Amino acid sequence: MCYSKQDYKLLKSKFEQIEKENIIYKDLFDLSPTPMWEEDITDLIIHLQHIKSKGITNFKEFFNNSPDELNTCIKLIKIINVNRATVKLHGAKSKDELIKNLPQVFTEKSYQAFKDEIIALAIGKMEYECETNAKSFSGIIIDLKLNLKVTKRRVNDENRYFALVILDTSEDLAMLLDANGSILEINKACLNLFKAKRKDIINTSYFDLIPDDVRNIRRNFLEKAFNTGEKINFQDSAFDKIWDSTISPLSDENKKNERVVIFHKDITSQHSAIIKLTESELKYKSIFDNINISITHIDKDGFITDINKFHIDIVGEGKLSKSDYIGTNVNDRVTIQRAGINQYYRGLLKGDSFSLKNVYFPITTGGKEQYFNLTGIPIFENNNVSGAIVTAELVTEEIKNKEKIKISEQRLALALKAANISYWEYDIKND
Repeated sequence: MCYSKQDYKLLKSKFEQIEKENIIYKDLFDLSPTPMWEEDITDLIIHLQHIKSKGITNFKEFFNNSPDELNTCIKLIKIINVNRATVKLHGAKSKDELIKNLPQVFTEKSYQAFKDEIIALAIGKMEYECETNAKSFSGIIIDLKLNLKVTKRRVNDENRYFALVILDTSEDLAMLLDANGSILEINKACLNLFKAKRKDIINTSYFDLIPDDVRNIRRNFLEKAFNTGEKINFQDSAFDKIWDSTISPLSDENKKNERVVIFHKDITSQHSAIIKLTESELKYKSIFDNINISITHIDKDGFITDINKFHIDIVGEGKLSKSDYIGTNVNDRVTIQRAGINQYYRGLLKGDSFSLKNVYFPITTGGKEQYFNLTGIPIFENNNVSGAIVTAELVTEEIKNKEKIKISEQRLALALKAANISYWEYDIKND
């Protein structure tokens, strides 16, 4: 077969374009916020065809009865690449570390997911989803949604098809744009939002699809990403939702930024939760600082992390500031030791709550003797004590008033006895 110089130039240009796009779409895979694996299942498919040739049709039963065959199939799945989000998810230092130590992140449920994936492939499915889990390198169990998509290598449009698979894998809004904001690729989540078909969106302007009030600021962010080559992260509001967005430039082999990928994550519910949490924290802080009860926060080792205004001003009579309390250990405090209640604090940090009435403190930080009703409540995180809250209600006046009444009654009884008058007679006369 002979090629003219013109044919050669066209062929060379085509291959250069494919190579350029290959670099760009590898970046797209790596920058996706959705954890992704790229697998080569060629050898697996060949092996499954061999099993089929033996007349096997019930693959679930076959693999249940032949665990060695299942292990063989799992070994035939080659992990080609993982993206940054996957590395971060498992707490690995690098892609190589994760790929070389895959058994370390697998759980029993992970292996079951691999088994189900293989069965799906054996019966000819091109897509498969399931709920599963895995482990991080630190041993934390991570709940996952496995989404398998089988792609066939196609020379003419491989990169564009690969980009579409990557974008569609994300549940966030995802688009591939050129420097003018024209949409080169768009995922299903976007199409659902815009209520449009893909053919009607491709090559249209991204800026024609978004509301006026965010158009200019997003245009500025897009231009900045192209000009600087830096990833841009921002939050704004559009379509009655709050979005956390990322614009990531995709560079070719010459480090020229020709395209960007935009991910818009809907954080409306998280934002509302944060607002409610903030409001709740502000309300608690207001109560914490204004309630007429001493409140002390301690960590799992007994060190004071916070103490309220009532304790500082009333119990301590302003002799110490908050900073004087913070970082000290409750079990080392002389006031706790003299009250003889250290054992309750030690039990508190082991998970035992306590409620003590009329506890006598021979001396407080303020230099006085006081009585308190004490309550200690442990705080748990993942079934472990992470700290505790101790409240102290000042009841000195109440105790002293009761003592005064008791003393007065005793004196009255003695006086009446000396006068040879009973309480009963005294009450009748006074009536």
